[in-house]
Order: sequence, then structure tokens, then C-alpha cells
Amino acid sequence: MYSECKNDYDTFKKFASEKTFFTKSTSGELNTYALFTELALQICSTSGIVALILKSAIMTSPVNSGLFKWLRKEKGLSEVFFFENSKKIFDIDSREQFCIAFFYPNNRNALNVSFGNTSIGTLSDFSSVELSDNDIELINPETHLLPGLNSNAELSFLKRIYSNNSTFAVEFPNCHFGRLVHLTLHANSIFTEPSETTLPILEGKMIGQYTSSYTTFSTVEADKKYLHKSKSKLSSSTEDLTTQCRYHIDIAAWKQISKNYNEPFSLVWRDLTSSSNSRTMIATIVPHMPSLQSVQLLQCKNNRDLLLILGIFNSKVFDYILRSKLSGIDLTQKIVIQMPIPKRKKFESPICFNGKTDTMQNQIITRVASLLLPLDFNIDIPLSKQNSSKLIDEIDQLVASIYGISDEEYRMIVQSF
Repeated sequence: MYSECKNDYDTFKKFASEKTFFTKSTSGELNTYALFTELALQICSTSGIVALILKSAIMTSPVNSGLFKWLRKEKGLSEVFFFENSKKIFDIDSREQFCIAFFYPNNRNALNVSFGNTSIGTLSDFSSVELSDNDIELINPETHLLPGLNSNAELSFLKRIYSNNSTFAVEFPNCHFGRLVHLTLHANSIFTEPSETTLPILEGKMIGQYTSSYTTFSTVEADKKYLHKSKSKLSSSTEDLTTQCRYHIDIAAWKQISKNYNEPFSLVWRDLTSSSNSRTMIATIVPHMPSLQSVQLLQCKNNRDLLLILGIFNSKVFDYILRSKLSGIDLTQKIVIQMPIPKRKKFESPICFNGKTDTMQNQIITRVASLLLPLDFNIDIPLSKQNSSKLIDEIDQLVASIYGISDEEYRMIVQSF
């Protein structure tokens, strides 16, 4: 059955790529929503109007960037109404998001968009906002896609944040991203039992904010430990990674895989996430080590930069903004590099916080490094173990301040978690 389905898929992909009416929708894995969208617009009369019910990802997912640009510039994409399925409009997963898109011939006006709808009704009664092409480029400078927002009101906030800040790609241009160990690709070098010639492999489920020991597989029943959707359990204490992990990789193979990653520390975060989760970005810093494809990582030559980035990543403000950019369940490099980040010179400004005056950068990295003790980043700042919740709350406040978030906006952001 699998072979038959795969043959059908491969045959159709070859067929679609050879047809002139499938030039924008065959990027990556085939998706019927994208294919039928392009087909409908290709066969429609030049004076015809098209209305389609689609997955929201057509408008928001990076894989559809080329298709979206074509829809907007050449096919008259004029109105988009976004819906959340939380009230089960369709009898499918309540987390699913979809949209109704209208295409009018020769339309060059601003795009009318309505966000956060949960019930069906007369579309003309739904409130909407205008998004110019410049607005779209401001919010998503790399992909030029629409943001995924929960309400129209969030748009003005997002536009101001992007107007007043830079982006991650501009402020941290030398970060080295990656996803390194793949269970299938490197299967011959991966083992379920540790040995003197192997290293433990970190998995996304094990990462918590400022810790790589959030969960463990050591207490998972043997018959469930290696199932496809095996659930790790909360870790009650810090334990050796060798017992915490369920997979181990041959040291020689790991050296080959990671030969281009030479820094002593890596910032790692869970690749699989959702904008509906309690937290979308969950990250920490670990000594550079093997990690599965469920872990995204980046390295910097400067440990101070790495600590600063982690403080920003794990902040509530960053997480709140990130939700608007996440259309699927993969938190990829492409999404991260488009995120708004304050200009680096702002971090060099002195600030008096809790009775101590220091640069904003030092205020943040001191707290981040304290959360990560006993790791030593050689930053020449005295550190001491302190209350974790208090440190995290202080980092949140500092990051909100440097983003230019008002007290009212900060309360709104905190209440959303």
C-alpha cells in the first residue's frame, strides 16, 4: 500500500511540475490546497471572481511564499478572512486554522484582512483592516507573507514593533544555525544503549526554559520508550544525560556530522511547537552536544551574544510576537531571522534596575548566566544562584523595556500567557 501511494505521489509530482498551470504550487511537498488554488486561478476567466476556503498556511507559511506573492501581485488577492476552528466550525481538530480568500481581477488596492474569527456569519459584517504591500514587507521582510494574528487590534501593535526595531537577521548576522542528527539519515550510527564510544543525544522534549533536563526518558516504561509518539516524563532532579536520553550516537559519526560547528556552547530550542501552546519558544544553552532533528540550534562566537539572545528568546514579549509568525508547528530558522529585535546599540545604554546601574546587556546576561549555573561562560561578571522565577520575571521586564513596550501593553502580553 505504501509503495502504491508513493508511486502515485511521485507520478503526480512529476506530472504537475511539467504542466504550465502548476508553476507556483509544487514547491516542497505537494499540498492539494496550494495545487487547487493555482489551478482555479489559472482556468478562471480574466474577468472572473474566485472565492476559496483554504488552510491559513497558504497565506502564512514560508513554503508558500512564492505562491502568495503570485496571488497578490498577479491574481488579484483582495480579501482574506481568517478563522480559528475553536468552536468547531468544521468537525476537525479545534486547533486548525483556515481562511476564505477572494480574488478580483486587476485589483491593485490594499489587501483587506480580517483576523481571529471563530464563528460563521455574513462576511460584510466582519471587521477588517487594510494591509498595504509595504505593511506586509515590514512585518515579514524575508517571506512577504501575512502574519497569523488573533485579532485585528494586534496588527497596529505589530506594525509599531517592527517600525521601531530591527530584525534578528540584521542584528545577529553571524549566527550559525542547524539541525544536526536525524534518526533515519544517521540510523547506522545511533544506538539505544550507551557505551564508551557513544554520546547521548538531546531531544526537543527534554528542553525547558533555561534547562536541558525538563523531562527524562529514564523513567518511561521499556515497551513505550521507543514508540513514535513516546512521551517523556517530568524530571524530578538533575540526572546524567546518559540515563536521561534514549538515543546515543557513535562519537566518530558525531564529529563528522558536527565538523562545521566549533563553538563550545549551543543555544537550542524545541523545533515542534504551536502558537496555541502555553509557550511557543522554549530554549536553553548547552555545551555543544548531539541533538535530534526535533532540536533547532544556533552558535555564536561571542558567549555574551549567546546569553543575550537566550534572554530575548525566552521572554514573554518575544514569545507574544512570535505567535503571530508561526503558521504551523515548526519553529525554524526562517521564522527566527525575521523576528523584530531592538538595535544592538540600545543594549549598550545604561539602566538603573532594582537599585543597580549597568548596561541593558549586562543586566540581562547576568540574570541569564545565573539561571544556567554551573555552566561557565567566562563573562567576567560575578554570579550567584538566585530564585529562578524572580530572575525570569526580571528578564521579561528588561526585554519589554528595550522593545519600547508600554505598561498597558506589557500587562496585556503577560495576561495572554
